[in-house]
Amino acid sequence: MNSYTALAVPNSPQRYKTRGFTLIELLVVIAIIAILAAILFPVFATARERARQTSCLSNLKQIGTGLMMYVQDYDERYPGSVMQPIPPINGGGSSIQPIDAQLNPYTKSDQVWACPSDDNPFFVLTPAQFWDGKHVNTKMRRTYGYVTEINTREKNTLDPNTGLASRIPPRGPAGYTMASIEQSTETIAFMEASSNLGAGLVGAFNGGVVTGCDAWKIPGRKAGTEGANTGGCERFFNNANNIPYKGHLGKGNYMFADGHAKSLGWSQVRQNDFYLFKRAKPAATFTP
Repeated sequence: MNSYTALAVPNSPQRYKTRGFTLIELLVVIAIIAILAAILFPVFATARERARQTSCLSNLKQIGTGLMMYVQDYDERYPGSVMQPIPPINGGGSSIQPIDAQLNPYTKSDQVWACPSDDNPFFVLTPAQFWDGKHVNTKMRRTYGYVTEINTREKNTLDPNTGLASRIPPRGPAGYTMASIEQSTETIAFMEASSNLGAGLVGAFNGGVVTGCDAWKIPGRKAGTEGANTGGCERFFNNANNIPYKGHLGKGNYMFADGHAKSLGWSQVRQNDFYLFKRAKPAATFTP
């Protein structure tokens, strides 16, 4: 036999035969991909929420700029919580002008009233509940509430020392003056107040103000577990169905009486009996 006959043909299938992946190898690869996904997906979700938080904070800063322009035009007086009776426009049926309508000449945008993270359900409203009829079908959200009197431990009911405008007699819906605010940089004017019970709609009165026991909506609060000493509002705070606004990574965005905005946690806002909601800052501390 010729000595060369035992050599393999260069293009023989035997020379280039390949081996497939075993089941174990495939499972290892899948496990590695799953581990990477488990690590990276929460990071991506956090990054997206931080971007929404920044956008939401930017909205409040724009509203704050509009608020400061309003105050300068109205003899250094803040807007009322609701202005009435004012004839509705564009086919609206309500004579109550909400806060967004009052500031609209300065903000020039309905979109600034909606936080990108707000996915709560809409109220079902009729045309009679809109001051500006053009908003009846838009379903544009109003995430931010204007602060009026809230309940505090100090008063155990509506505290007339809270908020930038009043909703109780004898002042009615009038706004307070800048001079009446002791520390404008430490007094909340607007906050994220949307809740699982329904979001406010631009152009409608509902949801436009934070008042009474509405502090249960503050982001970061643990639903149904943090209602002790809340100024007679325990039934709201301890109700497990009253889920606070989800906010942004445990915090909410707030705009202050001088127009600046920042993010705060529940404990920061709740401390010293809602200190940041009070116009005249008390010397005494009321333990939450």
